[in-house]
Order: sequence, then structure tokens, then C-alpha cells
Amino acid sequence: MDPWVTAAVLASSLFAGYITTVAGLGGGILLLPVLIWALGPVAAVVVLSTSMMWGNIVRFAMFHAFTDWEVIRQILPGAAIGSVIGASLLNIAPEEWLRPVIAIYLLAFVAYELWGSQAEFETRLQHFPLVGFITGLLSGMFGAAGPISAPFLANYGLTKERFLATNMLAALVINGIKALVYTHGGSLTPELWGWSGAAAVMVSLGIWIGRSTLATIDEARFRRALLVMLTVVAVNFLLPQPSSTDAQPPAASPSAAGPTP
Repeated sequence: MDPWVTAAVLASSLFAGYITTVAGLGGGILLLPVLIWALGPVAAVVVLSTSMMWGNIVRFAMFHAFTDWEVIRQILPGAAIGSVIGASLLNIAPEEWLRPVIAIYLLAFVAYELWGSQAEFETRLQHFPLVGFITGLLSGMFGAAGPISAPFLANYGLTKERFLATNMLAALVINGIKALVYTHGGSLTPELWGWSGAAAVMVSLGIWIGRSTLATIDEARFRRALLVMLTVVAVNFLLPQPSSTDAQPPAASPSAAGPTP
């Protein structure tokens, strides 16, 4: 692997942890485009999923005593089924199919952050099986599900600690199931485990830096800049990508090669 590519992935992981803290956006969504550039779509989703799993373990260990087990019993069955389906689809998806689909997903994330996150609705306990299924499905296909389950958990009335513990446990189970399916399908290799570990360390460091500088950042302006960046990346993914043969000069014709002896 090119050292500059390695450096870019590690720096982006650090930045993802930082902006997760100072802007409140999902670090996984923002790390995904860089991982795609460095590793390709399938490997990017796999590394993103496994690197986020380490953070889930740490944060759940900190808040596990506050877990709302009634919500967990409702959300996990759907989340497990959705995770298996989503991760299985990733295992068999062609690379050229994933780029435009991920681009549409990123644009949907931006649209939600701009308009959908302000919507008001009432969450009931019976909503969580479907919420879990959709979260697991999208997470299995794209590595991170964005803010799918968070608004439902918040609107259900969970306190901050109960929200964190419940959300982290659901995410941990989803990411654990995905790792098993990715491994069974051949998408998760020992090399990618190494990438996920390195990314997880840098994300954690970014979170720590973000906490120390939180008061100096204009959160609203920073969020807008990041959403613009994601939009540009998504549009670029939708544009035709040059093939490896495009850069090769055309073969010389026999007449241009000179007379044969």
C-alpha cells in the first residue's frame, strides 16, 4: 500500500472522530468516501464496520448500566435480520454497482440532515422492530446507517445515558453480525482487520481532541461545510469513472510502425 494512501486513511480517521464530537455528525459516514478511494467500495464498507465496532464496545462498557432492555428486546430481532441481509448483499455486489448506490445514500444522508432531522413524530415501542431492520439493512450494505435509529430512540424519551447505552448495544450487535457475515462471504480478510484496528485508534484520538476544542468551534457553520463536502463527494461518485485503459496510449497501427523487413 502506498504510504501516502495509508497516511490519508489514518488522517481521515482522526478527522472523523474529531467532527463526530464537534459537529454531531456520524463519523462513519464521513470516513466512508476516503476509505472507498483508498481501498475500494467493498473493503471500505467492511473496514468502516469493524473499526466502528471497537468504539461501540468501549462506549457501551462505559454506559451499560443504563441500557433500556425493553427497547433492546424490540429492536434487536429486526436489526439482526437486516444486518444479515445487508451484509450478504454487500458480499455479492459488484464494485461498479456500489459506487453510485453509495453516492445516492450519501445524498440521502445530506438531505436528512438538512430537512428530515427537524421533523416531529411520536415513537412507540412497536416501531422499534422496523427501525432495527432498516438500520441493520443499511448498515450492512454501507457500513454505517447514519442517523436512522437515533431520532426514534431520542423521541421515545430516553435520557442521555440510556440513549447512549441502548444505541451502542444495538450498534455493537449489528456490527458484530456484519463482521461474521463479511468473514463468511470472504469480504473481511486479516489485512482488513489490521486496517480497522488502525482506523479505530485514530478515531478514538480524534474524539479526544474534539472534546478539548469543542468550545472554540462554530458548530452550525462547521456542519454546513461538511454537508457541502459530502455532496461534492457523492456527485463525484455518480460521474463516469475513467477505466484503466483510458490512460493507455492507442496501439500503433502496422503502417505507423514502419515497413516490415
